[in-house]
Amino acid sequence: MKTKNRPLYLIVTDPAITLDYLNRNVRVISNTRITWELRRSVKMIIQCHNCQLWGHATSNCGRASRCLKCAGDHHTRACLKTRETPANCANCGGDHPANYSKCPNYVERIERLELKKAKSEPKKYSQAPPPKVNAWKERETNRPSREHFPALPNRGQNQNSAPPQPSQPRTSAPRAGDGFNELNAELDELNRLVNLSELARAVRDLNNLLRACPTNKDLFTAYQDFYDNINSYKFRN
Repeated sequence: MKTKNRPLYLIVTDPAITLDYLNRNVRVISNTRITWELRRSVKMIIQCHNCQLWGHATSNCGRASRCLKCAGDHHTRACLKTRETPANCANCGGDHPANYSKCPNYVERIERLELKKAKSEPKKYSQAPPPKVNAWKERETNRPSREHFPALPNRGQNQNSAPPQPSQPRTSAPRAGDGFNELNAELDELNRLVNLSELARAVRDLNNLLRACPTNKDLFTAYQDFYDNINSYKFRN
């Protein structure tokens, strides 16, 4: 019995029953050790077991029933076809069951599906081949040798060369703001040395004296009087 091949059975379980549960709790049936595996369908498109068409499940089908074997208007389990009777496909009318993977109808749907998938996938760009020539090695090869450049003069051997000229200090052009700053500095110094208010009063008194002089002699006399009274002003701070 150990060396005899056993057929595979398809078991449909409740969604709550997992593969791990079956392998741990149901390992022997009728004195026969068994193993559990998930059913893997080789078909890329789901097929309805009611109408035998592709693209939808049986639970979502509202069409009339078609037989998988003979394409008759009945469920597959009610079919009376014998093995000697040729099969009839409900999709293409060929002499094969409706679930045949080489069915022209199924192959055509697969081709359309693959074409649609190829259009939706992003384009894959192939990597550029490596360069045949190493750019760094080519650069070293094409680099000019020393004989292409003239020799630089040696300062120690050249006695006739003129002595280097001393560097001249750079002078910057005067800016407009420098003049105002210098004027303000001089005015501040003048205000520190001289009482400008007293000086303005003296000038005002001199002008009043000069306005009252009709002749040159009177002007000279006014200057003389102003000079004699100059000490009455406090010009120094």
